[in-house]
Amino acid sequence: MEPQRSRHFFGTVDTGVGNGPAVYKACVSALERIGATGIEVMKGRVHWSCPLDADLQSLRCFEKVFLSAFRGGPGEWEAAHGESLWEEEVNAWSQLCGRVRSFRVSCKRSGRKDGASSLAIERSIGAALQDRFGWTLDLRVPHLEVWIFAVEEETCGGLLLLRQLESKPVYSSATGLHPNVAWALVSAAGVQPGEVLLDPMCGTGMLLTEAPKSSYVVGSDIDPDMIRRASEHFRALRHPRWALLRADATRLPLPDAFADVVVCDLPFGRQFGSVEGNKELYPKLLREFHRVTKPTGRCLLLTAAENEAALAQAAAPWSMVAKASWKLGNKLPAIVVALTPSARDATYALDMFNPKAGRFALQRKALNPELRLCSSFGAEDGEEAKQKGLVNVPDAPVLSREVGSDISNANHPLLALVAGDPGKCIQPVCFRPL
Repeated sequence: MEPQRSRHFFGTVDTGVGNGPAVYKACVSALERIGATGIEVMKGRVHWSCPLDADLQSLRCFEKVFLSAFRGGPGEWEAAHGESLWEEEVNAWSQLCGRVRSFRVSCKRSGRKDGASSLAIERSIGAALQDRFGWTLDLRVPHLEVWIFAVEEETCGGLLLLRQLESKPVYSSATGLHPNVAWALVSAAGVQPGEVLLDPMCGTGMLLTEAPKSSYVVGSDIDPDMIRRASEHFRALRHPRWALLRADATRLPLPDAFADVVVCDLPFGRQFGSVEGNKELYPKLLREFHRVTKPTGRCLLLTAAENEAALAQAAAPWSMVAKASWKLGNKLPAIVVALTPSARDATYALDMFNPKAGRFALQRKALNPELRLCSSFGAEDGEEAKQKGLVNVPDAPVLSREVGSDISNANHPLLALVAGDPGKCIQPVCFRPL
């Protein structure tokens, strides 16, 4: 089989949060791993070339990924009407996403806004594409989205292939840690294939949904509504290895040395509790986190900067190996702390949270890694899901808040993880709330 020829793509990077110039470095690294060439970093976008069958879904740090159709100088949007454009790109898009059933054109502009308006550009290009291909216009739920970017440095257009799930219903029904922050935390934790990732205060599961699908993820929360919402997220994302349980984070119903990685968004003491109350809560949490973490494991914690003293006092018997300051939403000072169960060297990618890190001196936010294909590319049908074990276990056991209860059965799926035999673990498992 002949290798596929290289095609042009570009991805957008959201500019909403002023943390993480190193996100650009992460984007470039991700592109290099899939063999991309001609990588060019622009303000808010990255252009590159790679074969159509490259692992585009691994590009976890882009807001959207496009198959590039044209690229010109500032104000040169009329180049999109060229007769030589679109046909080949549409055929390539159809290989991944199926025959185009409906479409919509969107235009995003920035900088000087001389000349045609965004609406005029959308109408002009939309009419041209409709005349050429005979597609049905659908402004609400189109099968194909055509985007035009008319910005200061250039004008470019493309066919949307991948986008974050952040704006989709799976995220819109629940509050919690912003997906962009969650991606940065999990990326900094460096979760490896086959490792068990635990979030003892998972809420809606935002941190866990950002974990690599080659890992095993376990979430716990005391609120049954949060567990329900987290379950909805995992089902929507089709993560193959997950378990949820309702439990008090200071008394987890898990055996000792259970997790390789613990990542947690600690209570800030604002919406729930208080900063003063955290001085009593944090020691209980960190002792329990230490108990369920393997001796070779690590722990990454996020909290408000005003809790730094309480966290430092509660750290024993942990060893603090790294700390970084950050701002949430460009406003709230926060800290990220990396811990290990014992005094040993550990390397964490905490420069992701350092505004001065990275070679690109532009402010960008960390992006949600989960990209959704606009059509069925990469999706598994029901039969394939059954064969791969991607089915729910409706009668999964209920875990109580007491350590050790209901997991004494040697066949319990969570114990299969602890025993290092994930092949015996029925996945995914959603434990019913108490």
